[in-house]
Amino acid sequence: MTEQQKRRVHLPYVRAATDCYAQAIGTNTTSLDLAREGRWYDALNTVRDSCTAAAATMIDVHDRLYGPGTGATFFRGPYLDDLPRAITARLKDAFARRAAEVEEANLVLRKRIEEAERTRDLLRDRMYACTSNELASLVASSEGAEVLAGAAMTICNKEVQAALDAAVELSRLKGPAPSNLRDELRDVVKRNVVASAVRARASAKTESRQASPATAVPASKAPDSGLHSPQACLRAASSLREGQLVDQEKLITMMLDICRPEIENEARSKFLDDPKKQLSELRAQALEDAVKYAKELLHAQ
Repeated sequence: MTEQQKRRVHLPYVRAATDCYAQAIGTNTTSLDLAREGRWYDALNTVRDSCTAAAATMIDVHDRLYGPGTGATFFRGPYLDDLPRAITARLKDAFARRAAEVEEANLVLRKRIEEAERTRDLLRDRMYACTSNELASLVASSEGAEVLAGAAMTICNKEVQAALDAAVELSRLKGPAPSNLRDELRDVVKRNVVASAVRARASAKTESRQASPATAVPASKAPDSGLHSPQACLRAASSLREGQLVDQEKLITMMLDICRPEIENEARSKFLDDPKKQLSELRAQALEDAVKYAKELLHAQ
């Protein structure tokens, strides 16, 4: 047989093997996604068992036409080198459909994440409003900030659990989350409420001093103490180390976590004053200012 005749005899078996690989990949979502990403080795590896017979027949026919051992060499060399191109040509429509499906799924996911973020923010604000209200009535107690925070969170347990559920769900939508995420989030909430308790006690002491006979002023005329500003929150949070040696970067991170509601409120307040500005930019600026102030505060201490 001439070379041309041998190729004509062998070609149907090559096409049959390629058709098998293309069909196997096209009907397997994981394999199809790997192929779309150009990860051909992984894509073919997921379906190789489906096409063992077709590949073996192609190799066997090649051996009979060109000599023993030539089939395996052909398969590992020229055949596999050209296989991605051949499969891509066969799966052009499947790739397009899958791309559209992925884009639609991503759009749905983005919408769900946006909704989850709004829900998280709403329930978080409701939770902190509840704990703040309870702290206002508990602050007259002589108990420390930790005890007051624990009591406020217990009273507001329903709101706390709802906020934690929303935060965990949001994290789940964004990707894999650590198994102890809920405990970590609860610790963050506890630190925030402790900081609120510290501020509430400081505010109560300030009001007590202002109410003394020498300096009493009408309540409606009392100056704004600024206790709800990021700067006041950061000052209060910096005292939580209680003389312990703490890495500065870790302490700054903790302070920012504790004062995140105040930082967010400052950004939103500026946004309401001038809606033409981008809220995302105001948030970034508020966070940058808070980091700068925290570093200056710790340096001064």
